[in-house]
Amino acid sequence: MLEFTLDSTVTASDPVVSRQVANEIVLLNMETGAYYGLDPVGARMWELLSQGNTVRQVVDTLTPEYDVEAKQLEYDLLEFLARLGAKGLIETGR
Repeated sequence: MLEFTLDSTVTASDPVVSRQVANEIVLLNMETGAYYGLDPVGARMWELLSQGNTVRQVVDTLTPEYDVEAKQLEYDLLEFLARLGAKGLIETGR
């Protein structure tokens, strides 16, 4: 199981491709054929993470955008990453 910290960066796993569809992101695992849709908030998280930002940088960017407490956003983002990691969609850079 992958471990994520505030200093972690993540990348899509090799067999995973992503595409923007309207205001959502669709992830497709080319090995399994499984696909996943990310809602607008998940899509924004994915966008920032795919730019090489650390988890901390994503929290710092999204906290004012969504008017949420940083601790709550941190928890939600780490939970989001754990779910993506459990499905083999991402790898950690650190």
